[in-house]
Amino acid sequence: MSSYHTTIFLSSHVLSEVQRLCDRAAILKDGRLVGIQSIKELRESGYKKVSVTAKSAIPNGFFDLAGIADYKENANQTSASFMYNGNIASVMDKLHSLPLEDVLLEEPSLEEIFLHYYE
Repeated sequence: MSSYHTTIFLSSHVLSEVQRLCDRAAILKDGRLVGIQSIKELRESGYKKVSVTAKSAIPNGFFDLAGIADYKENANQTSASFMYNGNIASVMDKLHSLPLEDVLLEEPSLEEIFLHYYE
């Protein structure tokens, strides 16, 4: 039994649509091809989405680690969120030293993964 492959060019920012319809995706930035990966590879890229709420202000520069992107914190510096690509133990070690109220570690959406190609 032979296998057939079809190529369809689809431009979409609705990544759930891309994920549902495609096995592989090409990422274009400024009109140039910056990557081609399978949807599975993109999902397994190692990125984690981290959200933290502490009982007191998180010190300035506390999360200055390689692999952190899209860092955001609230005005009183008790909550932070970011994307992380690296050894999760490094972040866990940092979190251990904070007086935590809540932590959420989750897989980022495909859209969030794609957006890192544009930073």
